[in-house]
Amino acid sequence: MTKQISIKTRFGWISAFEKKGKIVKVKFGKSKNIHLNKNLKNFKINLNKFLPGQTRFIKGNFLIEGNSTQKRYGKN
Repeated sequence: MTKQISIKTRFGWISAFEKKGKIVKVKFGKSKNIHLNKNLKNFKINLNKFLPGQTRFIKGNFLIEGNSTQKRYGKN
């Protein structure tokens, strides 16, 4: 079951999608909020701190996919 949240920011709507307890996709655009849970709510809090520069990282339980180079540069 996919869970999702949309967050209104100064850059527009940002949506995050979760499957099996991990955030698998983040994209621009508005989606319906479906089955919100702690991981998605924490993502929203962290995103709202990240955008104005209050923190340097968006913490969350993410599923990182790709080859070794993509994964290495995705962690920076």
